[in-house]
Amino acid sequence: MRLDESNKSSGSYCREVLYVQEQAGLAQILGDKAALCIWQRKPEPALAQLLAHAADSEPFSLDEVGDAQSLDFATLLQGFAWSSDPALRLWVEDLRRLAMAYSAVTGSSAVRCRLAVVSRVDCPVFHTDWIGLRMLCTYHGSGTEFVHSHNVDRSALCKPLDTPALTNAAIVSNRLAVEQMQPFEVGLFKGNAWPGHKGRGIVHRSPTLRPHELARIKLTIDQADG
Repeated sequence: MRLDESNKSSGSYCREVLYVQEQAGLAQILGDKAALCIWQRKPEPALAQLLAHAADSEPFSLDEVGDAQSLDFATLLQGFAWSSDPALRLWVEDLRRLAMAYSAVTGSSAVRCRLAVVSRVDCPVFHTDWIGLRMLCTYHGSGTEFVHSHNVDRSALCKPLDTPALTNAAIVSNRLAVEQMQPFEVGLFKGNAWPGHKGRGIVHRSPTLRPHELARIKLTIDQADG
């Protein structure tokens, strides 16, 4: 489900979930009430075509830790069938940009970047993360699902039932309350380890792949020390 765009003013839809139109707006996640900040954006057509090609090609998974300024994405993305595509430069630039943006918001230069083609639902149950702040970007495919706190029964979290579907229904009884990030959008998710935020982490989950989707490409950035 996607909220009517007219209901989301630049910079704020509600205090818990913020929508911004520029990279600089991501810093609004530092506000006490904010639990999720989404930078709404779309890729250039050439990059979108490359991402679709990469998702349909051989699977890959990268997990790199280092200084946000020195991560060598250009080298890491060599050796694939699509590595010679001129649009790769755009992807490398964007990965660097997001690593630096995360570093700027957190004040930590050491980051852990995980980039992978995901062909299964890796986190099917609604949950909160036991980290401080996490950046997620689905470069291709269905985006992360999330729910505002007033639509969540937090007492049902971490209490698995017979199936993921039953567990999710206990946590979020109204399926229409589930919202979803769009491809290429960037989200900063507060977890339970954020100072003063225990028990208030944004509730989210991985989406179910649509029938025509072979895979998603997902970027996850955390602080290297946790």
